Amino acid sequence: MYEKLLLLSALALLGQVGSNTTNHGHSDQVNAPLNSATTNQPRLIEQDGQQQQPETPRPRAVLTGHRGRDCELAFDPAGQILATGCSRDSGARLWNVSTGGLVTTLPGYDKGIGRLSFSPDGRTLETWSVKNTTRLLSVRTGELKAVLTEPKGLVWSVAFSPDSHSVATSSLYDLSAHLWEAETGGLKATFDHPKTYWYVDGVDKVAFSRDGKTLVTTSAELVYLWDVATAKIRMKLIDPDVRRYDGLKALKGFSHGDTIYDLAISPDGRTIATASRDGTAKLWDLATGVLRATLKGHDRGVIRLTFSPDGTTLATGSNDRTARLWDVASGKLIATLPHKGTVRSLSFSVDSALIATASDNEKWANIWRVATGEKLAELPEARPPAVFGPIGRTLATASRGNDVLLWDIQK
Repeated sequence: MYEKLLLLSALALLGQVGSNTTNHGHSDQVNAPLNSATTNQPRLIEQDGQQQQPETPRPRAVLTGHRGRDCELAFDPAGQILATGCSRDSGARLWNVSTGGLVTTLPGYDKGIGRLSFSPDGRTLETWSVKNTTRLLSVRTGELKAVLTEPKGLVWSVAFSPDSHSVATSSLYDLSAHLWEAETGGLKATFDHPKTYWYVDGVDKVAFSRDGKTLVTTSAELVYLWDVATAKIRMKLIDPDVRRYDGLKALKGFSHGDTIYDLAISPDGRTIATASRDGTAKLWDLATGVLRATLKGHDRGVIRLTFSPDGTTLATGSNDRTARLWDVASGKLIATLPHKGTVRSLSFSVDSALIATASDNEKWANIWRVATGEKLAELPEARPPAVFGPIGRTLATASRGNDVLLWDIQK
């Protein structure tokens, strides 16, 4: 319940930011000049015991016209279109990645964009507004396909099926996940979760297996695997070493020792990764449910994780002001990446050689070499999120103003 109060506070803050942020009058133009007089200067960083000045690339395009500084970014699967939306935008914008030119502004329905994602086939864009409306839009025409509403409100997690025909959603106020028809919004199935303990009253995350036959969900400290065809639980993921206490009574049968914050499935579809407030991330075998590794090292909750495109590395971001890189095969720590605040953004380059990170208390984004943990560059104007595209080394970031920036990372 404590975590949900924090989430509600965050949503309220997002709405306040949207209502109080001043619009600086940007028009829908691109490649606007940056004000060099106000550009942050590069800091000295320490590598191998010596202070060095990291490279400071410049953005190749500035995408203007947004309103609000809390922005969401998503590349289409082909890497040709970037979708953007900020906390006071009335609709999402689609940009040509190569030229930085505005393709179209999708019609707005609610004030403020809080999440964006493309379907795997790139034909549908999912948008979530700060007024809690989830809409599915045609990328080609901008037509509204469907509006998805959880029965008890607050659509918190959304996932497209691999074939793009279905969409799964969950709510923090309902012990059910739902499966919808992507073209029409028709309800296809309901996944009713058991109320394991008095404080469990929502479903936090949803994700599809690579073959689309399994839906993975999290609720409080538990991970569930569901058969999509029957909407029945196939198994729970249990760590036998975890104990939760009700007074002096030790309780068993949990995946983690505290709330699960994030969930990811490896590119090869074999491994589930989970991140928790208990300070650990875990790797599970999707087919058998066996716990493969517990990744220990963070001092506080792990709030973000993502696999590298080649599936060999897992990145985790934490409240302890670090990101960490882990070898998926062995579960061993590769590198610890220090930050000044909670790490909010993790994104690998498509060749898995680089990772971009950004925290909530730094005035830049970072580029690191995955193999060594070496910091290669700082992007002074960049703010989270920082997202690599699926082709080349194009990186999109938010900025300290209302703009979105495109970078070419050469390292």
